[in-house]
Amino acid sequence: MNNYSFIIPCFNCANFIKKKIWKLEKKLKKNKAKYELILVDDGSLDNTLQILTQISLKKKNIKVVKNKNNIGKSYSTIKGIKKSKYKNVILVD
Repeated sequence: MNNYSFIIPCFNCANFIKKKIWKLEKKLKKNKAKYELILVDDGSLDNTLQILTQISLKKKNIKVVKNKNNIGKSYSTIKGIKKSKYKNVILVD
């Protein structure tokens, strides 16, 4: 079985991010995959960071990385990749 690191850059997505993470985890658990989710908050102006932090406190396989300012999707993705622990990296937009 393979291990996967999912990199998910986030910016002002408080309205839907919790549901999207739940759906992704449901599919991964169904396939019995070993995974980690790396959620990179790219300086969101809403309460995205607070939601991500709440989710990560409940689950060991979810990491939150924070950018102080909005510096872009590409930089956030690279930052997430550097934090990943598995060889197989999947980018989620």
